[in-house]
Amino acid sequence: MKFISEQDIIKAWSDLIESNDTNRSQLNKFFGLLEVLPLLNISGNEIVKPGFQYHLNSNELSTELQSKYYFGPDTKDYTNDDFLYVLFPDKWEENVLSIFLKTKSLSLKNVAILCLQSKNLDDSLSSNSLKDFFLNRYHLTNVSDILFDEDRSEINFQSTPPNRKNIFKELKRKFGITDSSKYTLGFEKTVVTANSGELTRGPFIQPLYSGQENLRCILLSSFNFLEKYKITDVFLPTEIPINKTINVLNRILYGPPGTGKTHNAINHALSIVKGTDLAGMTRAQIKQEFDDLVKEGQIQFVTFHQSYSYEEFVEGIKPSVNSENIEYNIEDGIFKKLCIKASEQKSIKNFDTIYKEFISDVIEAGNSIELKSLKQGKPFTVRINSNGSCVAIPKTTTATEMTITKKVMQNFIENGIVDDWKTYTTAIADYISKNYKFQSEEEDNKSKKFVIIIDEINRGNISKVFGELITLIEDSKRIGASEELKLKLTYSGADSNEMFGVPSNVYIVGTMNSADRSIALIDTALRRRFTFFEYTAEPNLLSLDIEGINLQDLISMINSRIEFLLDKDHLLGHAYFIGVKTKDDLCSIFRNKVIPLLEEYFYGDYTKIQLVLGDNKEFGKSDENIIIVKKPATEQKKMFGVNEIEGFEEKSIYTINEKIINEDYSSITAEFFTSIYTRTIKEM
Repeated sequence: MKFISEQDIIKAWSDLIESNDTNRSQLNKFFGLLEVLPLLNISGNEIVKPGFQYHLNSNELSTELQSKYYFGPDTKDYTNDDFLYVLFPDKWEENVLSIFLKTKSLSLKNVAILCLQSKNLDDSLSSNSLKDFFLNRYHLTNVSDILFDEDRSEINFQSTPPNRKNIFKELKRKFGITDSSKYTLGFEKTVVTANSGELTRGPFIQPLYSGQENLRCILLSSFNFLEKYKITDVFLPTEIPINKTINVLNRILYGPPGTGKTHNAINHALSIVKGTDLAGMTRAQIKQEFDDLVKEGQIQFVTFHQSYSYEEFVEGIKPSVNSENIEYNIEDGIFKKLCIKASEQKSIKNFDTIYKEFISDVIEAGNSIELKSLKQGKPFTVRINSNGSCVAIPKTTTATEMTITKKVMQNFIENGIVDDWKTYTTAIADYISKNYKFQSEEEDNKSKKFVIIIDEINRGNISKVFGELITLIEDSKRIGASEELKLKLTYSGADSNEMFGVPSNVYIVGTMNSADRSIALIDTALRRRFTFFEYTAEPNLLSLDIEGINLQDLISMINSRIEFLLDKDHLLGHAYFIGVKTKDDLCSIFRNKVIPLLEEYFYGDYTKIQLVLGDNKEFGKSDENIIIVKKPATEQKKMFGVNEIEGFEEKSIYTINEKIINEDYSSITAEFFTSIYTRTIKEM
């Protein structure tokens, strides 16, 4: 492997910066565009087609821009999983690129050098073949004649990666740059001040946006692209067009692990509450709105597990302990609280003003007032602590102080929900309600939509957790539906006439890992009441080139073998590999996630794992690239002194490649992974 020499990189920068007829602002846009092209979700020799929607990962774009155009010390690792969407207009080569290149001095050689300056190249590439390699990698094979004046001078190479500090030091000396802080080399000015975090939005990529950020598109033209192509909605490839599913009351997103079910459950929940799809919103905006709605109580999130029960989800008897007594109260679970909130037609009180007045009165009374519990009439005193919370102290010799926060008090007074210390919360709230006048304005929660997300819904005992809700959540049995149904619940209905029903504005979004349990095995009553949306592996979201490894081909091949040997419920999801940026990252993912998952899928049957990873003899892999290694039979003789042991059948012993086990990733070549998908089984 080899790299373009530092001298040629410095000369390429110098030629472009020094050129008098170079339109420098257009060059900034041009190089920003170029770095988008190799990251598109298309193969290396495919021509970019106009009017077709492509996408690329923002993390990968950030990495590319930093590795070539950023010379400061503080590179930044992005964790943003959003995709940028790219649409090209008709004749984009002439109408777009030619606008960027109003110069006679731009040579293909210099462009190739700057774009490939940090690329680890194959030893077989020559100066001339490097240019062809560049055109193919950047999908420019049809446009080189109109874009570039050919420079046929030789390109030099070196065996080590170019030292970026040396390059920047020489350019600083050559162009008189005195400030060495976080700079990005550019063309419009000699240098452009930018920290590493700004590289995905400027100066190289920002000019590509045309003000239509609501569509998350990079629009590569100066005319109104939207009017020409009538584009209205943009979705991630893994997303189902949510606007068509908003009115589905009960849904389950299912699929193999790592396919974005929980990620998309958040999208579903937010689109339900908003009443529209989420086109035009970034992931950060979606998550912020989601978090705000969770805080407001309009969306709830819960994860089912083997110990999760009806008492936590619907209602149950829970103890409340003070110094003398243990009280047992019926407390509402998360789903019942949501249903109560969704049914409220109440007023929003001026709680803050009233609470401040109450605190002031207590403090003026010597920071102590005496109240009695509502049911048993037991006396207790109330004082206010430094945080503005109420402290209830029973009048006993061994009293324990109980703190009731402003938030707990507000939730009970406004919503009737007791979060803690029911005996004292209700008594203090009763005192405030009787002695202070609330002002209100009407608000109807029935006009809002409420959502509960149940992650890993199939991990709980669904019949036990839902109880009578299995009937009540059905569309036709919801409050206001044609066959509305209300029931007495197990605890609250035992000694009262209280009836409970599920409002029609409460939505359930569940996620289910199909590798744990196929939907075919889900309780029939549950399946009938839910609409199922499948999420499967999307290899096209992954990189085409991680140090010579095509992740899309790798995962596609592994998944096709798994589906043949098992089923589609046990595929490897793309989320495992979204964050892979280097070969070492991929080695770590295989060691810590992929191989253990395959061991679980195949119950330790290593012959099948070998088939999945292409470790069979028919592929002719070299020994160093075998991932699951079969130990020779002589190992048994070393252990026991004989090859055959009476009463035991002959057994094959397998182990994992020592390089993976010992995390010796530097000695693992790209072929270790490419050999999984590049060979085909020989004809018999």
